[in-house]
Amino acid sequence: MRIGLCGYGVMGKNHERVFKKLNVESIDIYDPMIDRFSDWNGFLGESSNFDGVSICSPTKFHVGPAIDLWNANKNLKILIEKPISYSIEEAKRLEKFSDKLVVGHIERCNPIIIKLKELYSNGDLGDIFSIKTVRNGPPPVRYMNDNVAIDLLVHDVDVVNYILGMYPTNIDRRYKSSSNSEIIDYAILIADYANVNAIFESNWITPIKIRSIEITCTHGYLMCDYIKQSIEMYPIESNPFNIDVHKAETLHNELSLFLDFCRGKRVDLCGYVDSISCLSFVSGEHL
Repeated sequence: MRIGLCGYGVMGKNHERVFKKLNVESIDIYDPMIDRFSDWNGFLGESSNFDGVSICSPTKFHVGPAIDLWNANKNLKILIEKPISYSIEEAKRLEKFSDKLVVGHIERCNPIIIKLKELYSNGDLGDIFSIKTVRNGPPPVRYMNDNVAIDLLVHDVDVVNYILGMYPTNIDRRYKSSSNSEIIDYAILIADYANVNAIFESNWITPIKIRSIEITCTHGYLMCDYIKQSIEMYPIESNPFNIDVHKAETLHNELSLFLDFCRGKRVDLCGYVDSISCLSFVSGEHL
């Protein structure tokens, strides 16, 4: 299998590392900021031989290069890192290619989310009453997006949509800048999912990295840690215990599914409709 990789920053290098672990035979790289990888026409010319391309470029360079690649190879499968784009209008340019596209909402592939989806689908949680997510930490070295909601909170909205199998309603967004700048670094989103209340929080202010999801349900309370890949269950009438989670690297799970997608298999990754809807929910832009 031959894979193309657009963008060779931190995320691009991680994609390359995992693709190698997954025994991808050949990885072609394009990055305009690195001389030896800066030949876009050459990369585009080789794309007819690619099985898939992973786009890890900054958000504003997601849509245009993807369309150029599909114009060069109409059968190409592409993974675009989240968010799908910086705007709904721009993202809609990808609609006609939606059957060949998945979007890197990677937390769907985190072992704790795989387990939570399984528990909820099997009825092991009963009814869910409320969900609270926290995705906080220090500011990034450089801002790929100027809104923490679009950069971080978008992960958790997609996760809750995915677990519950529905989209939110009655959304209340409370975003602000702690430094009165153009950068929105604190975001809370409150939403209703039928009978489930959800609160999402993300910021670039908290001095430690926190990635958590808490669920209150018929059978008790669950505290889940993305980083530790742990789920603690506090039942209503018995002692707390840890739920078994099959730990694995989340990116490995995601890219393994992407390779299956390139092979023509159906996979449970985020598609065009879910990703553009998620962008709409966090940005406030109408579809």
